[in-house]
Amino acid sequence: MTAITRTWLAMAAIAAGLIHVALGAGAPLALGVPLVAIAVAEMAWGAAAVVKDRAPFPNAALLGALAPVALWAGMIVAASVSGTPELLAPLPFLAMGSATLFSLFVACVLAVHRRRAMRASDPAAGSSGATGTAARRSSSEPSVGRYLLGVLAGAAVMSALTTPALANTHAGQSAVPHGTSHGVHSDH
Repeated sequence: MTAITRTWLAMAAIAAGLIHVALGAGAPLALGVPLVAIAVAEMAWGAAAVVKDRAPFPNAALLGALAPVALWAGMIVAASVSGTPELLAPLPFLAMGSATLFSLFVACVLAVHRRRAMRASDPAAGSSGATGTAARRSSSEPSVGRYLLGVLAGAAVMSALTTPALANTHAGQSAVPHGTSHGVHSDH
């Protein structure tokens, strides 16, 4: 896995964590506690992924990335079956949808990386020459310029999805608008 891919995974995990903590802040306690716990785990994993030279705990991270997706899907099913759409009120679609995109990105990249690693260790795959190609591809790191361009592109995409999602949460709607002060109002 290249440094750019690890950095994108880290940014996606941290972005999902930010959205989940904002959702947890405005949710009822029974939903807020699991969301904040998931958010802390996502942000800690994202920070570790930036620091390490490989994705930390990839199997656990794969399952962890799917946990909030399963939680949201379960709530959608429960709201549909029970006929009570107000169950979904604490989880606005834009915010939870963006967090789900980030979580699915992390899960998909980790799953692809896991599959490639399993193929590389399979003796039957070694006869086709795929192992040597995969090893050369994973060991080639981009130049500094390409890495920085990759980081900037990833940051642009992450911020373009995260900012409106955060604004769509209860915490984002309660935030003081830019350009105004906190409680001190001036007539001029």
